[in-house]
Amino acid sequence: MFRRTNKGFTLIELLVVVAIIGLLATLAAVSVNNARQKGRDSTRKGNISQLKNALELYYQQNGQFPSNASFECLSPTGPTYAGLANFINPIPEDPLAVNGMRTTLAEGCMRYRSDGSHYKIAAALELDTGSMDNDGGVRSCWFEIYSQLGQAFDPGVCPP
Repeated sequence: MFRRTNKGFTLIELLVVVAIIGLLATLAAVSVNNARQKGRDSTRKGNISQLKNALELYYQQNGQFPSNASFECLSPTGPTYAGLANFINPIPEDPLAVNGMRTTLAEGCMRYRSDGSHYKIAAALELDTGSMDNDGGVRSCWFEIYSQLGQAFDPGVCPP
């Protein structure tokens, strides 16, 4: 009689192992992506806080904030940044900025508006919706920092 010995894995065993490895790789990729988004949110909040401090210093020296009649994306080549360059250097930008520019809401720009007496800085966060809901601003889809009467400035529609 012949005795048959199997020393390899069956196809089903191999497929189960490949499926488990694929599942673990997917879970790891999702975790890494969430950590990156949280890190960018923290950077945005820190950048906005630095801009707030620079605006307050600008106000102390000039008696007004840099005026900007409507919300616009802050740009390193824009007039608001040029005025703040003496108070903060380098000027912070969105963590997703490419070549120092973020020009659309979908790209995550930091927005600024001021009437000279009051200001508001707004940015869309990727994951930290609790901060956007509880910042006291007029829209729950923006993270907003503002001077006393700048709270009423509406940053507009929510980013897509």
